[in-house]
Amino acid sequence: MNSGNKGEWSEPYVFLRLLSEGKIHAADKELNRIENIFYPILEILRKEQKKYYKYSRESEVVIVSGDIPFELRFPIADFTENAALLLAEIKRNKGVFNAPEVNKFLNSLNYTEMKAPSKNKTDIQIKVHDRITGCDTTLGFSIKSCLGGKSTLLNASKLTNFVFKVNNSVPDNDLASQLNKVSGKNAIGEKLSNLNNLSFELIFDKMESSSFEANLRVIDSKLPEILALILKSCYSKEGTALKKLVNLLDKTNPLNYPCTKDRNYYEYKVKRLLIDVALGMVPNKPWTGKFDVTGGYIIVKEDGDIVCYHIYNMNDFSDYLLDNTYLETASTSRNDFGYFYKENGSVYIKLNMQIRFIK
Repeated sequence: MNSGNKGEWSEPYVFLRLLSEGKIHAADKELNRIENIFYPILEILRKEQKKYYKYSRESEVVIVSGDIPFELRFPIADFTENAALLLAEIKRNKGVFNAPEVNKFLNSLNYTEMKAPSKNKTDIQIKVHDRITGCDTTLGFSIKSCLGGKSTLLNASKLTNFVFKVNNSVPDNDLASQLNKVSGKNAIGEKLSNLNNLSFELIFDKMESSSFEANLRVIDSKLPEILALILKSCYSKEGTALKKLVNLLDKTNPLNYPCTKDRNYYEYKVKRLLIDVALGMVPNKPWTGKFDVTGGYIIVKEDGDIVCYHIYNMNDFSDYLLDNTYLETASTSRNDFGYFYKENGSVYIKLNMQIRFIK
């Protein structure tokens, strides 16, 4: 197995820990384990080098392959020991590192690739016993680790640029160049402040990616406008935490939804976005609302404990996502945003959206 960073090593850690414990607990909105809600692990399924492997948890862990006559058996204690060793290595090391002793054990399990190949957001496939329905179901889970750096929920790219137009059809020809003289770490915020001081404002025009805009409107017809308002607040230095920015919208109600005292329109719609991004939606593929991740989210906590948000506790999951994400300013040069430009007689600016976990 190749070397990897803390986040990459967290996937085999989850694999070992789940087969060691034989169950995974649900979490509340604050990531606390719920002791009386858990899902028994029956099997973990992996595809590696075009071969399929099934790791069944019985009195031992039994490994079989559907491609060739093959069976291996390992004591559960081996998984417990190696999960503990790997957790210690992840906590001890920085950057990219190797874990030779754990590597040797993983290789004996025919687990040789750091990350299971996948075209969607599913990181691990688990057959669990559903204690609610009494059925055994194979589900796909995405894995997020708190052991390494802060991971992103929505990655920045040119596809996540929002295009805004200055609210004047024929502005001063020098306006764009005048505003672009500002530079430095907080340049975008200063540019927007200077624009406001000149009595101009930004009006959301469109998204750079028609595909991403269509995906957002599938979730909610007004979602691009809502996110544009959130971006303007963020880059205008009103905050970066998504919960704070959404609460501002619920208080000011710029889209004039009725009866906002009893209904948090903006919070609900943004939570829908966060869940859909977490479970399958990406900007460049048509979104139909069908989740790639059929089980939910597995989270490796800072102490190494593993919990999950299953589809049954979506309310806690949506609260967790909103409470623990913020908007981060990505590279302006790489993603081509943050400067004013003139086009067809009007002045525009692009603002980019990247959503990252707070921890």
